[in-house]
Amino acid sequence: EKLTIRRFAEIDNRLYVGTNDGLYVFDEERQKWQLEFGNNRLQVNGIIKFDKEIYIGTNQGVFKSEIGHNNWKHVLRDRSLHSISSANNTLYALVYNEMVASKDRGESWYNDQKGMPPGKYSFQLLQKGHSIFVGQWDGIYTKDPFENWKLFNNGIPPNTPITEMNTYNNLLVAASPYWIKQR
Repeated sequence: EKLTIRRFAEIDNRLYVGTNDGLYVFDEERQKWQLEFGNNRLQVNGIIKFDKEIYIGTNQGVFKSEIGHNNWKHVLRDRSLHSISSANNTLYALVYNEMVASKDRGESWYNDQKGMPPGKYSFQLLQKGHSIFVGQWDGIYTKDPFENWKLFNNGIPPNTPITEMNTYNNLLVAASPYWIKQR
């Protein structure tokens, strides 16, 4: 079977893959992929472990399940996500036109875009220490707990989209389709 792979995640020594046809897990004993959750219309764009649960960000919202129980629950509807992340005990759903967050494991959600341009989506969210960084269409935004987002470009040219970030030693490394910059 041919699958479009959108995301890989290793959770509790199991390899998961998000596809255009749902969430699959690799069965080591049989040496093949098995459908964990979804159907041919569920595009899984993000996979994370948060506490003792797996969360997936999809074209149909956010679903969660206790690890190893396959008891999936739809916790965010009517939103199409391109990624899902967590930082400082908060879930972040990176929707195509905003970013929403949940402090109660997906039971309720609120808009967490204050300080960032409205109507634009974030590419990636990353935690470094207590600070959170988000790659946006016009640069990097950061916030510490209990603050609003603020532009943090430290030498990045204005209006540069930051599509990928990672940490290396004590550096935050950011990438754009146009260049790579270190902080």
